[in-house]
Amino acid sequence: MSSQKNNIVFLIGLPGSGKTHIGNLLSESMSWNFIDMDDHIEKYTKNTISNIFKNFGEAYFRKIEFEALQNLKSLKNTIISTGGGCVLSDKNKSIIKNSGIVVWLKAEPETLHDRLNNLNNKNIRPLLGKNVTLDKIFDLSEERKNHYSIADLTITTDNKTTKAVKDEIINFLRSKNIEY
Repeated sequence: MSSQKNNIVFLIGLPGSGKTHIGNLLSESMSWNFIDMDDHIEKYTKNTISNIFKNFGEAYFRKIEFEALQNLKSLKNTIISTGGGCVLSDKNKSIIKNSGIVVWLKAEPETLHDRLNNLNNKNIRPLLGKNVTLDKIFDLSEERKNHYSIADLTITTDNKTTKAVKDEIINFLRSKNIEY
């Protein structure tokens, strides 16, 4: 890996793409740390993501998200699951791209819709709301796909087991001579 990058894997993608679940699996398999950025921000602010959006707005949340990335970018041997909109900011994209390997977990809107509606999440996705509709997911997917294209590796997760996705990421890291 080039000298400007640490051993960090950033998982990007829409809500429901599996970033947190795959991140945990990678962490276990590789004996690396795992950080879910939304959880990290909630601990740092002592507030939920939903409440931050509701009470302070998206711009304030994105500012906190940038600060979190600034603090996390120098970690070593860490898997970081970003929030779905983290890559909307050029500053965030630059940090992510220059600090680690970027993996886009991609899924069709129908798959994301099924996953999100079958989960018992403690947090409602602020930009999707309580009733996640296929139209909302499709719109979000279209709006963000160019931002996600910064990825070093794109994995379509539809019809794949979480183990298969994890193994694909590990094989990619091995091909880049990333030690773990």
